[in-house]
This record gives sequence, structure tokens and C-alpha cells, in this order.
Amino acid sequence: MNPLLQYSLKALIAVSPIVLLYFYYLRNFVFHQSAAERIRYLALGIFSSSICILLQFALPRFESDWYDAFVAAALVEEGVRFLMIYFRVRYSSANFTAIKGIFDSILLGLGFSFAENLHYALTSSGYVILLRCISSVPLHVIASGIMGYFVSYHYLLRADPHFLSRRRVALLWAFGIPYIIHAIFDFLLFSGGRSNYVVPLILIGGYLLLDYYVSRGRTLFGRDLLEVLEIDADESEIIERQRDYEKWINFTQAQEPARLSVFMRGWSRFSVVLMLGLCLFAGGTFFWLTDVREFMGMNQEILLSLLVLMPLAIATIIFITDKLNTLYIRQYLVRLPGGAMVSIRNDRLDLETISLDVHPRGIFINENDRMEVGDRLDVTFYQGSNRIRLPARVSFLNRGMNQLPQGALLQFTRLSARFIFFRWKFYFNKIWNRIKYNYRHVFRGRP
Repeated sequence: MNPLLQYSLKALIAVSPIVLLYFYYLRNFVFHQSAAERIRYLALGIFSSSICILLQFALPRFESDWYDAFVAAALVEEGVRFLMIYFRVRYSSANFTAIKGIFDSILLGLGFSFAENLHYALTSSGYVILLRCISSVPLHVIASGIMGYFVSYHYLLRADPHFLSRRRVALLWAFGIPYIIHAIFDFLLFSGGRSNYVVPLILIGGYLLLDYYVSRGRTLFGRDLLEVLEIDADESEIIERQRDYEKWINFTQAQEPARLSVFMRGWSRFSVVLMLGLCLFAGGTFFWLTDVREFMGMNQEILLSLLVLMPLAIATIIFITDKLNTLYIRQYLVRLPGGAMVSIRNDRLDLETISLDVHPRGIFINENDRMEVGDRLDVTFYQGSNRIRLPARVSFLNRGMNQLPQGALLQFTRLSARFIFFRWKFYFNKIWNRIKYNYRHVFRGRP
């Protein structure tokens, strides 16, 4: 084959999944953004890939899969990508939202994959490019999207003086989660053999995690609205969840009018045909590969991963795309009222009430007449004979805004290990109560 035609064909194969993923995510993120802005973030991804290639050439060489995966690949690439996303979010406009940060980060990941795939198209064989198209490109999108969510969340939080502040913890998650996913993914690929069988599972798990954070990003208020309300992202989440509880209480508890479902809607005819086609292809290829030890220079493990497990992974992702309600547990299982007893005290207040929800950073109560923003107080949770005491301050009061619940938002100023254990036990009990509630009212039809 003509060398120019060969390189053109490999480049076309390398770029095709990037184009498909671009239009997929463009369809799923509905907000105004000019073509110039999208091109800018794709270009930033291409630029970051060039920086990574130069840094990787400058690093010392070691014959170690661990070093190649955890340092030369994941640490360099995620480190450069983190800086790009961080500065993109930091210098964003006043109407910035988390969902914009996630989408721009995905564009950056696609630009990174575009440059990296073209590099491999010029230096590698055809099957390496094919393997990258259906594995590494989705990985970079997943890592970039997760990183974009946490950097955006960090930007929507109010600064606080603690060493492990909420903003610093969000940045640690922003780098740590994509880095771990990327490093393990590369290590399995570099190790070869049966390790290749785990790669599709990482892609499925990573896609579910990204879809969950995209769903959470959609529920967060934008920067301009948070500034108007004088709250941050954590506090807005507490208020929103309190509103969900109040909606539940206002309805007849014996029968909820709108029950959330794990799956939100049916599958299109095209999706069903594509899923069945991929599954049939994977099944037929599997039986063929049982008699084939090597084909076109690839061993059986690579062939099984590339031609059997990867199509099944893609079919699984198609199965759950736009169908799985990733916020099901947060929105339904723990929405059932079952509040914790709380006492709230300071030098001029002695109050006992019920908090319908316990957030990691604070609680919302309906009492607000004897409080002012900035008040310091002690919050004590009752757990059987145990008492868990936390210092808190009033960070938000709503006395007349009908769009939000009436009451006071108390933000914890210091957490304890006992409180973290209490909170997880609290949520476990709520999920268990929801299961019992469903059993009585949905399956047995009892009031």
C-alpha cells in the first residue's frame, strides 16, 4: 500500500472515535457556547498533549511497567491536564457553572486524544491504533470529565482557613481519582497477558462514575446565583435536599405521586440493534478465537480483549447511556424522612428539633427567628445514649424567599471521626427504611 495512503487511513481511524465522542457530548450538554470557545478548549488539549510528549522524552528511562504507568504516563499526563483545567476554571466568567467546567474539560480530553492518536498513527502499527481508539480515547474523556467536575466544585466553594479545607480536598479528588484510574489502566495494558481482560471493566466503571458526576453537576447552582444568595455549592446542595424532603412531606406519605426509577426511559430501536450487533459480534469472535493463538502479530489475550470484551463493554455503555438514573440513591433511597434528633445551643438559644437530612458539611433547620448569619453555636446529635457534638455557625438564613425553604443553614466548622461514622449509619438506616417502605406500600399495597 502507498505509505501516504496507509498513514492517511491510520489517521482517519485514530480521529474517528474523537469525532463520535465530540458529537455525543455536544448533544448531551445543552447550553450556549460558541464554536470558537469549543475550538479553543480542543486546542488547549492538543497543546497539553505536546507538552506531555516533551516531558516524557525528558524523563529517565526504566524497564518497569510500574514506572511507565504511574509516573511516565499517568503522573505527567494528569498533572499537565490538571493545570490546564485549573486555570480554565479559575479565570472563568461570572456565569460559570459546574456543567460548563465538565464539558470544557471533556473537550480538552478530546483534543489531547486527537494529538496523541495522530502521534501513534505515525509511529505504531494498525492494531495499536485500533486498541487506542476504543480504550485510551474514552479513558482520557473520563479522566478529564471527572477532573473538571471536582475543579469546578472547588471553584464554587467558599474559602476557609483549615489546612484540609473543602476547597483543598476537592482539588485532591480532582487529581487523585483520574490519576488512579489512568495509572491502573495503563499498568494493565503495559503488563499484557490476562491483565487486558480487566481494561473494559475499568472503562465501564469510569463511564458510570463520570455519568454520576455529570448528573451532580447539573444540580449545582451557577456562580452568579450562588453569589446572589451568598452561599456556596455545599450549602446550595443542603438547601436543595431540604426542599426535596419538604416536597415529600407535603404529599400523602402512604403513596408517593411520582416514584423515581433506576432506569429513566426506554431504548431506541437503533440502540437495541447496535447492542445486539455488538454482542453477536463478540460471541462469534470468541468462538473463532478459541482456535486462534495469534493473528496479525497479536496474541490471544489482546485479541480477546480487543474483539470480544471491548465490544461487550461498548454494548454495556450503550445500554446504560441516558437510561441509568445515577442519582437514584441520593434522590430516592435516602429521601424518605427519618430525621436525627438535634439540640442547638449558644449563649442565647436552647433549641431541640429534628434534622431531616445530615450533610457532611452542615444541616438545615426550619427555625430562624432567634438566629442571625454568623452566629456561633453547638450542634449535638443524639444517637441512642451517645451524643456527638460539633461546633457550627449560621451561614444562611431564609425568611422571605419563597423559592427556597424557610429556615437556617448551619455549617459545621469542625468535623470528627464519630460524626462521620454517625452520618454513614444515618444514611444506611434511611436506605433500610426506604426498602421497608417500598415493601409495605408498593409490593404489598398496605397503608
